[in-house]
Amino acid sequence: MTEVSSFAQPRFRVQPSDPAAAMDPLLTLTADWYWEQDAELRFTSVLPPERAQCHELPAVVGRRRWERPHARALTMSWEEHRERLLRHLSFHDFQYSVATTSGQAPLYISTSGAPMFDRAGSFVGYRGIARDITAQWQERGKLQEAEALLDMASSLGRLGAWSIDVKSGMVRWTAGVRAIHRMPSANECAALELLDMYAPEYGELLLDAYRRCVTDGVPFDLELEALAGRGERSWVRLMGVAVRDHAGEIVRIQGAVQDIHRSKTSAEAQRQMAERFRVTLDSLTDAFGSIDRDWRITYVNPAALAMLKLDETAVGRPLWDVFPQARDSVFGENYRACMERREVRRFEAFFAPLGMWLRASAFPSEHGISVSLTDITAAREACSQLERMNGELDRRVRERTAELKRINEELALFTLSLAHDLRAPLTGISSFSVALEERIAGICDEKGKRYLSCIQGGIARMEELIEGLLELSRIGRAGMAPRDVDLTTMAREVVEALSTSDGARAALVDVQEGLRTRGDACLLHTLVENLLGNAWKFSAGRNPACITVGQQPDGTFFVRDNGAGFDMARADALFAPFTRLHDDRQFPGLGIGLASARRVVERHGGRIWAESQPDRGSTFFFTLMPQAGDEA
Repeated sequence: MTEVSSFAQPRFRVQPSDPAAAMDPLLTLTADWYWEQDAELRFTSVLPPERAQCHELPAVVGRRRWERPHARALTMSWEEHRERLLRHLSFHDFQYSVATTSGQAPLYISTSGAPMFDRAGSFVGYRGIARDITAQWQERGKLQEAEALLDMASSLGRLGAWSIDVKSGMVRWTAGVRAIHRMPSANECAALELLDMYAPEYGELLLDAYRRCVTDGVPFDLELEALAGRGERSWVRLMGVAVRDHAGEIVRIQGAVQDIHRSKTSAEAQRQMAERFRVTLDSLTDAFGSIDRDWRITYVNPAALAMLKLDETAVGRPLWDVFPQARDSVFGENYRACMERREVRRFEAFFAPLGMWLRASAFPSEHGISVSLTDITAAREACSQLERMNGELDRRVRERTAELKRINEELALFTLSLAHDLRAPLTGISSFSVALEERIAGICDEKGKRYLSCIQGGIARMEELIEGLLELSRIGRAGMAPRDVDLTTMAREVVEALSTSDGARAALVDVQEGLRTRGDACLLHTLVENLLGNAWKFSAGRNPACITVGQQPDGTFFVRDNGAGFDMARADALFAPFTRLHDDRQFPGLGIGLASARRVVERHGGRIWAESQPDRGSTFFFTLMPQAGDEA
């Protein structure tokens, strides 16, 4: 058997007796390596091109292809490759990578081979060629990386590519286009079928753009609404350019489609919001405007144009050119603080150039400041007028108060003088009536005695009236000595005195603990004595009589009884001096007690009122304001 190769003497050059000797001149001119393997598939000979670097070859001879360090099959698995070799089949462009001894990047190899047989037909090995395709694999890697980046960009940007063959009229597109239009899996259609993918109102626009691009090479960039499977609309951006051949003829239209629905609808929503905002601002009755960071007026509403006597040419001009007087005024000071310190400023000021009072509000914004102005001239004038009127009213009140005080003082003096002046003749009348009674004691008949009794009763009544007048005068003229007063103790002392004077009465009197106030103790004693005396008198006949003295949560004091009560229709006359709401024979009295109570309450700056129903009892409420008493 003739051997084609031998492991004993590895060859890096084919000898003349070698079967490949005839191919040597041709192989040295190519970029391919020539190799041979024995029947065990080990390399026995490798012939590199003249210009090839051979520092890797010593590691090849004596080994099988898959025994090289880090060998990795690429176009088929090693198992599939070995199976083919064992079946003595030819192979073409089998690609694999191996490590290099220099530790650099892997070496990528494409190899093709055919089996060798001796003259007897026995298999003796393989021979073939190999090519270094490392550069192609590196380029392929870069291309795959670029394609991955492009796919990522297309996915993130919702972008797809398409092209139209002008001659055939067929349209082809990428998966990105199919996803945007939510189409089935097809990747091509006729050009006219594209019209069905868009809303009908864009048909003429699309045809015109296509014709101009095909005819004159005019590119197009359109925003229109695409139709989905169920007629749903979505905004897309459609771009196209013409592609010419070497002769300058347009042979293809290619471009991209981008999903802009979100940005378009967002922009439309912002536009509508801005329009509503503009309409709102335009409809304001107050003046409103905006100023950018360069102090240029960017917007004024109609109310501002009218109020500030401007026209639309003010927009775009510097604020200080339109209103130079405002720069060094309170307006300029507040506007600069708003712009520079980002503070909200509100103020009122008179703007002399327009002769009006303005209420101004300045708000910082992303682009500058916004200003709102309200004409408050009429309100200011009304306020000034009101202040003048209030001043005049205060003056008149002071005058009237002084006059009333003088009249009250004169009336008090008159009452005091009248009481004293009446007492002297009344005393004389009383003395003469007593003397007359003694003089005619034995000769006077019953009628005469009755006359004398009436005279003496009138004298006694007159003395009581005079005493009541003096009491009212004393309360009105008495000095105030405010201090803390224990009303609980005071009320219990008054109840004890009433019980002592009328021990036969069955009465239940409840005085709340902790009733305290500040005021004149003497006058407050008169108040408590009159109110409790009133309750004691008008609850006569009740068994038992129930009287309560207390204070409500809001601080209001009260005296309640279950006595005769009265009709609230007559409540206005309740506190008038010498006024009676009940029969004198049933409840005797002068009608001076409640009048005295009101005088005491008023001197303490409070008020007094009553609630009652006939035969259901009465409740008298009163408030006290110690500060008013202090001032008195």
